[in-house]
Amino acid sequence: SNVVVVLLPSNAVVVLLQSNAVVVLLPSNAVVVLLPSNAVVVLLPSNAVVVLLPSNAVVVLLPSNAVVVLLPSNAVVVLLPSNAVVVLLQSNAVVVLLPSNAVVVLLPSNAVVVLLPSNAVVVLLPSNAVVVLLPSNAVVVLLPSNAVVALLPSNAVVALLPSNAVVTLLPSNAVVVLLPSNAVVVLLPSNAVVVLLPSNAVVVLLPSNAVVVLLPSNAVVVLLPSNAVVVLLPSNAVVVLLPSNAVVVLLPSNAVVVLLPSNAVVVLLPSNAVVVLLPSNAVVVLLPSNAVVVLLPSNAVVVLLPSNAVVVLLPSNAVVVLLPSNAVVVLLPSNAVVVLLPSNAVVVLLRSNAVVVLLPSNAVVVLLPSNAVVVLLPSNAVVVLLPSNAVVVVLPSNAVVVLLPSNAVVVLLPSNDVVVLLPSNAVVVLLPSNAVVVLLPSNAVVVLLPSNAVVVLLPSNAVVVLLPSNAVVVLLPSNAVVVLLPSNAVVVLLPSNAVVVLVTFSVITVHLSPCCGGITMRLSPSCAG
Repeated sequence: SNVVVVLLPSNAVVVLLQSNAVVVLLPSNAVVVLLPSNAVVVLLPSNAVVVLLPSNAVVVLLPSNAVVVLLPSNAVVVLLPSNAVVVLLQSNAVVVLLPSNAVVVLLPSNAVVVLLPSNAVVVLLPSNAVVVLLPSNAVVVLLPSNAVVALLPSNAVVALLPSNAVVTLLPSNAVVVLLPSNAVVVLLPSNAVVVLLPSNAVVVLLPSNAVVVLLPSNAVVVLLPSNAVVVLLPSNAVVVLLPSNAVVVLLPSNAVVVLLPSNAVVVLLPSNAVVVLLPSNAVVVLLPSNAVVVLLPSNAVVVLLPSNAVVVLLPSNAVVVLLPSNAVVVLLPSNAVVVLLPSNAVVVLLRSNAVVVLLPSNAVVVLLPSNAVVVLLPSNAVVVLLPSNAVVVVLPSNAVVVLLPSNAVVVLLPSNDVVVLLPSNAVVVLLPSNAVVVLLPSNAVVVLLPSNAVVVLLPSNAVVVLLPSNAVVVLLPSNAVVVLLPSNAVVVLLPSNAVVVLVTFSVITVHLSPCCGGITMRLSPSCAG
């Protein structure tokens, strides 16, 4: 069969086959097969098979069914029974192809790259960091510090820190930090910072250094760079704390309350009224009508009206009104009213409806409910105007003048004399002695004496005296005197000292003889004597 067998002294056997192949059986039970293709196959007693290929590659088939291939490039390929493939490259890198289609690459730098069937790539760096490239193009980096960094396809970066904090860098340059306390910090590209606290409160730090706090109660607190603080309450009320320690409260009703550092409080009402509470406990109210009301701690109330009038309500229930004309009106609790006029006159309206007027001249006018008017003059004189239109004047000398509606005037003198001036121009004088003097318009004068005698002084200068005995004496301007006796006798005293007596009986005839000065008398027969 053209087979040649050579038995060597060393107990080795060489078999030359017709195909030009050569088989060498070594004493160690190893078998070497040289193939015509220049390949060499070595079967080792351990059941391992070594194949040396013409390309200088070497294939080793191990009893474990593993296959080792040494390539001319000095690379080594190991095919494991598990269908895994291990490639040792000349660069000292090692590539492992697992049956799961995963590929593990061990680099000379001690880095390890794992290519997973899911197209994910895991890189284990010598620093113990791990980089995972996911099919979604996301990249996860596990650092030796136990921190984890994830680079997302959206260009966002998420970092999980060992402290359990999570930092997310968004493509917008915003940064979100989730803290282990469940707080969340967001750094915005505008340099604003938003902090979400576990209590559901939100803190916003603005680039202007202002801070906004949103509380779980829906209240909002704003801290401004000026140190002012603004609080927006769920009730829609707004509280502003100013650096000056003043506090401004804007209420939902549109009212505004301002608490000043001086402890004063200002309230601006929706009606445009303003209320000011002062530290002294006084209260000032500015009304939309421009009126001002001041409530004093003494319980007094001052009202300043737009007309410039001022009303003061006193605790005693008295009311004082200061008018723009400088007049002052005082309403007393007794219902009396006092009016002080700019002319310095004072008017007092009494509860009895009487009115008292004190004039700047010191005169006093009293208007009584009966319509009578009393005037007290500075000279101490008193004038009384009666409803009957009569006027009574009491003079400082204690004289009293009464002007009657009939135009008569009565004067009562301190000496107890009474003078009456009648409308007929007659004058009646009543003397303390009970005598009465009457001056008639004809210039005649009648005097009524207490003795019941009457004296009449005639304009002709004649004087008539009516005596209580019913005798009448007439003093004539010629100095003659006529006496009319009650007995109807008449006595005439002539200036010549002659006396004429006229006596009437039944008939009296008196004849005065001028020639002799004698008297002739003839009596009636019935009269004796």
